[in-house]
Amino acid sequence: GGRGGADEAHPMPIVMINLLRCNPDRKGELLLSEHFQRGVREARHEVPGSELRILNFDWHANNKSLGEHGTIEGLWALLHPIMHMCGASVGTVELHTGPGPGGDGPAADRALEEDAYACPIAVTWRERQKGVTRFNCADSLDRTNVAGFFAMVQVCIELTKKLSLDFTVEPARSAGEGDLPPGWESRQDPVSGNTFYIDHNTKQTTWQKPARGTSSEAPEAAPWASMHEKVDDIKKKFSEPFLTSLSELFQLNGDLHAMIYTGSRAMHSAALFLLYPEGSRLKKAAPGTAGNLGITLKRRFLNVVSDGSRQQQFNIVLGVNMHRHFPTAVRSGQQAYDFFAPDDGSDDESSAPPTPQKSPAAAPTEGLSLGQLHLGSPIQGASGLPPAGGGAVDYQNSA
Repeated sequence: GGRGGADEAHPMPIVMINLLRCNPDRKGELLLSEHFQRGVREARHEVPGSELRILNFDWHANNKSLGEHGTIEGLWALLHPIMHMCGASVGTVELHTGPGPGGDGPAADRALEEDAYACPIAVTWRERQKGVTRFNCADSLDRTNVAGFFAMVQVCIELTKKLSLDFTVEPARSAGEGDLPPGWESRQDPVSGNTFYIDHNTKQTTWQKPARGTSSEAPEAAPWASMHEKVDDIKKKFSEPFLTSLSELFQLNGDLHAMIYTGSRAMHSAALFLLYPEGSRLKKAAPGTAGNLGITLKRRFLNVVSDGSRQQQFNIVLGVNMHRHFPTAVRSGQQAYDFFAPDDGSDDESSAPPTPQKSPAAAPTEGLSLGQLHLGSPIQGASGLPPAGGGAVDYQNSA
């Protein structure tokens, strides 16, 4: 992560996969998509030299035309060159076991115990990550979570290969295959009724029965080669605990994010359970249409009742419209600066700071001090308010 594989002269590329609808008939999502791309253009302008890239992948349109399996395989095909470019950071970490920075003895041991960062480590890198991939779908947590899950399946497959961990499974053998070499399987031709043999190591077939001592080594797979495979092939090739554990992690991830943003559990797509074995008890227990309908109704109710206060909390944390939330502190000059603070000449009455009320119940200024919530260096005019125009940080024209 971070800038692990980049230097200052060549910043690490960030590739964003936009999952929103690009259909002109769906104006709501199309508007979101346009604003997202506008925000990226603004970011490129504000940070010269930044490598921000966008790839559009209309999840719903692909699902409608290709089905779930085709959509996921199409996503893998889109991501393959990106993943190949980004790679992964792989190396070894060695802890320093000799004397501490202050020498040897009890004093040095105590220093190491008190400061974990005082213990030096040696890192030897074999490969370095050269980029970051992220997903955007401002309209649906579920879409973002599902796309992230199937991308992570491929990432984990590649990382386990790099770490020499094997989570593949042998193909099931039918009766009488005990005398076949490893990786071979016998089947009956439905037309002739004759038996033929499949070498899963080289993906070849033959009518000749191989001898038990025969062994064919599978060629070493190219990096990220599994991204060209079918969903069902991945399901058969890798162990059930490996795939279902990843699915469970992303089910929890979806629930946590949904609880933060919507106050309810996630509406888990059936796609999250595609890699479960058929007849799995956990797959049958997945929330269906009725369960997701209940979540939808709960979200609708919470939006009506508490969406305004939730948005107000976000605004306070982000420093947006602070003149409305803390008018006394802003007028007294204790607020560093106020996002979206109106200009003195603004004609918008709804955006003007409220006039302080002359009420004995008004809270004292000291009780509303935002000294610890300052968002930057104080920028104040003579009156204590941010100066008109240049003093307020206006992001209304940016993404």
